[in-house]
Amino acid sequence: MKKILLSFAIVSVLLFSSCVRKEDDKEPVLDRKTARELSNTAIDYLKKTPTIVEACARLKHQGVAYREIPWELSRFSFIAEREKLVMRFGMLSAAMAYEKILGEKTQLTEITGLYSKYVKELNVDPVVTSTYERYMKKIEGKEIDSLFLEEIASDLKKDQTSLIDHLKEADEEFLFYYFFGMLVEVSYIKTFITDGKTFAPGSELPGATKKSENMKYIREIYTSKKYGKYAQMYRPVVEIFMHSDEYTKMDPAAKKELISKTIKDLREEILN
Repeated sequence: MKKILLSFAIVSVLLFSSCVRKEDDKEPVLDRKTARELSNTAIDYLKKTPTIVEACARLKHQGVAYREIPWELSRFSFIAEREKLVMRFGMLSAAMAYEKILGEKTQLTEITGLYSKYVKELNVDPVVTSTYERYMKKIEGKEIDSLFLEEIASDLKKDQTSLIDHLKEADEEFLFYYFFGMLVEVSYIKTFITDGKTFAPGSELPGATKKSENMKYIREIYTSKKYGKYAQMYRPVVEIFMHSDEYTKMDPAAKKELISKTIKDLREEILN
């Protein structure tokens, strides 16, 4: 469960998130290719992390109980700079995956409606969104056994690697901001899930996570001039999970409080 929930936090996102600019777009793709800041090391870490679809499928396979999440969908407006719109789209993608695979679908209609509007607003490639929907349809409403789960994970891994390679060339900004929005929202989800070791009150923090590829990815972004602001805002969560020296003496309850505050502050930053 520890590994599943940590993986749930990150990433996955990439499978579904490629944003390819239309030819008549007034803002050329080349403008976004000139200042790449994601290192090869960061990209390699990203490729090793499971997708959100796989993470949700594994949670369902383990029998994790669904909890209704207050998504605050009324705050997902289109009045914001592009980076925040992309992060909000990432958040919606996480919410949709959670509701479709694990949820009771009470909020799914509103989520998918907003998701579709963001797809249009951000010119998300229809090939990518159809790939996302294809995997969602494979899993939605099905019993997930070990064989089916590993088959899905294997297929997703191949598509994820291909999409990361595409995005790092075509639109690095979308790659980072969408992934980060996903990270924030799955972290938010984990503050409500009480099964196993999560962020929720009454649960335990995971043990040592030195091998967590997703946390290593965020560490690689700390010093980025373009993206470092958001990576640093999430830093307390990363360092607590990586068991860095600065948090070793902190009381477990205080750690949980700091994690929750960090996630809440990031959501406020993105949605305001």
